[in-house]
Amino acid sequence: MKKKMITYEFDPANPPALTPMQKAELKKLAAMPDSSIDFSDIPQIDENKRFMRLSDIGFTEDMALAQQVMQKRKDLLRHLAK
Repeated sequence: MKKKMITYEFDPANPPALTPMQKAELKKLAAMPDSSIDFSDIPQIDENKRFMRLSDIGFTEDMALAQQVMQKRKDLLRHLAK
């Protein structure tokens, strides 16, 4: 049996309305003091480092493909700037 691919488009300029449950959760989170948030599983940010190499985060996929994608992006931006 072939599985159907589900796609979803999101327009950031016109987001869907929040449900009452989502609004209640946001209100609860907003009332939470920062001191009660557990940050222990989040790595500290090195203020001197403005980016991370893919290899730094364990990315082991074909780096040549990543470089091709970045080059295509640069080419597209250059073309759009004309």
